[in-house]
Amino acid sequence: MGADNVAGCLWATDSRFLNDSLEIQYAGGQVAEDLRRRADEEDSSTSPRAEILNTASGMLSEPERWMRVYVACFCEQADLLSQWRAYGSDQGYAVGFDLDMLRDIVVPTVSERPQLARVLYGLEEAQSLISETLDNVGHSQSAHTGVEAHYEVMWQIGPMLAQIKHPAFREEREWRLVLVPEPGEPNLKFRASRIGATPYVELPFPQSAIKEIFIAPGEHALVRKSGLAELLLAKGHYQVPIRASESPLRV
Repeated sequence: MGADNVAGCLWATDSRFLNDSLEIQYAGGQVAEDLRRRADEEDSSTSPRAEILNTASGMLSEPERWMRVYVACFCEQADLLSQWRAYGSDQGYAVGFDLDMLRDIVVPTVSERPQLARVLYGLEEAQSLISETLDNVGHSQSAHTGVEAHYEVMWQIGPMLAQIKHPAFREEREWRLVLVPEPGEPNLKFRASRIGATPYVELPFPQSAIKEIFIAPGEHALVRKSGLAELLLAKGHYQVPIRASESPLRV
């Protein structure tokens, strides 16, 4: 992606600092139990996979120590009242992105490409994803079992857990770009939040990735639309449709 084609950057935030206190942890207990069960089914005398699975299971008791998963969050519905109330207020905007271009995002400082995934709500809905992921854990055995377990937790189990949330958040209809950098790899940036200094990674996207923008419900919609149109024109976005929210919410 050439520098001239970069419109801006999304922020992929360290999942420990998001507003869901159970991020990563929600499905962790079941996954740890599934790993132990699978380890018990292995013949530990002939295969080191049992030790890898057991070690990975133990690591899930301390996810804040073993996992660094960064996520950028989206909603699949453009004009959702609950999202306006939670994040938009009467000054907000909802930016619509092209899915294929989100999938093609490359972070120059990170070797792995971010993965775009739909969030699953509740353990029952996530069973297939959990099973498919754990089927692939512990087979490579190309290093010490502890190293292998760490690798699996970081790059297989962690991203999978970032796709599973408590069903209380179902209305958000979320998709995520999930990024797991190598230790020391990203050019981390920090912003202030109510939790504290919050790490994030910038995800550059091209101008053509922006497909539409919705204006939050509230007063002065026409004026806000006009100001946004001039801003887009000044930044070289000539053909981005701007729509006002259809919600009659009085703010």
